[in-house]
Amino acid sequence: MGENGARNGEAVIGGANDDSTRGVASRIVRDGTPVMAVGSLVAGLAAYAFQALGGRALGDSGFAPVAALLSVHSLILAVLLTPVELLTVRRLTLARGGAPDEHDRRSITVTSTAAILLMVAFVAATLGRFFTGKPEYVWIGAAVVATHALFALGRGSLAGRGRYVAYGAVSALAAVLRVALAAVWLALAPTDLSLAWTVALPPLIILLWLPFRRPPERVKVPPRAGSGALMAGFVLAGAISQAFVLVGPLVAGAIVTDPAAVARVVSTVFVAFSLARAPLLLAQNLAARLLAGLTKLVARNAHGELRSWSRRLGLVGLIITPVAFLAGEWVGPRLIELLFGASFRPSPLVAGLAMAACALAAASVFLDQVLIALGATGKLAGAWTVALTVGGLSLWLLDGPADVRVSAAVLGGELAALIAVLIAAELAHPESPDSGYDLVKRAMDMVGGLVLVIILLPFQLLLGLMVRIDSPGPILFRQTRVGKNDRPFTMTKFRTMVAGADDAPLLRHLATMVESGYIRPDRAAAGPHLWIDDDPRVTRMGRFLRRGSLDELPNLWNVVRGHMSLVGPRPLVPAEVELLDPEARVRHKVRPGLTGLAQVMGGSDSTFGERAYWDLEYVTKRSLLLDLRILLKTPLAAVRRPG
Repeated sequence: MGENGARNGEAVIGGANDDSTRGVASRIVRDGTPVMAVGSLVAGLAAYAFQALGGRALGDSGFAPVAALLSVHSLILAVLLTPVELLTVRRLTLARGGAPDEHDRRSITVTSTAAILLMVAFVAATLGRFFTGKPEYVWIGAAVVATHALFALGRGSLAGRGRYVAYGAVSALAAVLRVALAAVWLALAPTDLSLAWTVALPPLIILLWLPFRRPPERVKVPPRAGSGALMAGFVLAGAISQAFVLVGPLVAGAIVTDPAAVARVVSTVFVAFSLARAPLLLAQNLAARLLAGLTKLVARNAHGELRSWSRRLGLVGLIITPVAFLAGEWVGPRLIELLFGASFRPSPLVAGLAMAACALAAASVFLDQVLIALGATGKLAGAWTVALTVGGLSLWLLDGPADVRVSAAVLGGELAALIAVLIAAELAHPESPDSGYDLVKRAMDMVGGLVLVIILLPFQLLLGLMVRIDSPGPILFRQTRVGKNDRPFTMTKFRTMVAGADDAPLLRHLATMVESGYIRPDRAAAGPHLWIDDDPRVTRMGRFLRRGSLDELPNLWNVVRGHMSLVGPRPLVPAEVELLDPEARVRHKVRPGLTGLAQVMGGSDSTFGERAYWDLEYVTKRSLLLDLRILLKTPLAAVRRPG
């Protein structure tokens, strides 16, 4: 996996920063987004306070009808009303940008009406099982959905017009008002019905902010045909994505064999997932802000930046999942017992699974916004359909207590969802893979790269520490390389040379190639080898890293970001590319790789011409089977290389 530019030219070209992405992040900090985040955090804490207040006042059996109402309401909110909010954000953002839109008032009316009817139908059908036979819950359910439909439309209007401070304020105040009303009503009439009514009234506070007022200069964008399909795809994706977390308590109650245990299982699973949903609730409240920024990138055709956002969000989700599991397993049961009482305490396994699943779900919420901004809700729905299949199979195949089965199935489905949505985001861009092989290979790169990053992260941290101890200077080295279609990118690797190394040895090495002419593909080519023998710039730790190509492990981040592939010709520095003849330049028809055919066939002992020959051989004969063979041969080829 070694090459001249990577190993011999660390001091030649520095890395580049993504200024445009940094600019987006900077604007987010300045335009009121922190207030929006704080408001969302307050809303989440107030939601927990509401549930704890009701659970302690009513007990697990008395709180069960309210828990069922909140579960269904949260599902309807996420599936039907969140699309109303986010597509309103998208419509208004595109209107300000002067781009055409695919959203209309009919979609809002139909979706909101469907939400109310769905709540009424569910409550009426399950009065005896979940709502203790009280018909009042039918009216309460209808009122809850109707007021929250208005709330969703109002918040979408605020975010779509950039009023992020108002968005955060109304989110926090509505949740705090619900807690205050619950405290008063439970003191006067401690019943489940009085607590349930407090869910319906606070959203009306949105009207104080006049979210539907028209600005003096309003840009009207006529809706295009197919706006209903855009909403339908969003609704289908939302239905599946939220079903994992929100329907969990109801599924657990449905599969319990002992009728007497239904209320306990429903309440326990509901509280476990409610506590674990803290990052998910925050993500849902901040989704409108992220969507506004991503939609502006779409209006500017900045698809490269969109790709960067999707890959980073997916990677963060996979990294935080094991941390969330351990935190939930250790803290969850104790915290739930403290807040709700001993009767609500779940097992550590259930708490850990719930926390990990909700962490993945939060990452997926952010990742979904990339597809929504692109208007690719059909692909979003397809990705979540795959995830639903995985979750359903997990529930069917697993055995054990109902709460454990449901929690594990939710985690499996959320993991499948994150990967599927990440792949769908790649395919939604104009530069999507144009063949079946490219599609499968890119999927393998994303999944394999993410898995390897997570598995090898502790090892990479250890190597980074050793680099730092061995010699002064940065741990990582960044260098401009030439990628697919001759596009430059910044490659990351461990530093193997002394900081501030002189470029003279590399320049002399390349000069020997200039004397012999352009580099041509030749299996028996003579000339200098790829590496500089006894390079004085290489540190002691650098020689150790190079011996097994361990210095190139950070290239996995380039694989995840789409600059590189797991398998392909190794990327070259621009100075070396200038020495390639036209036939050898064919190597840039594909993504450069972490490893390649040249590395397993010859490695550092190859000449420049021999490497060009194997690179051309790979490009002309590439296939999934060849990629697999190269991956299997790479470990042995790496350990037999000199340092």
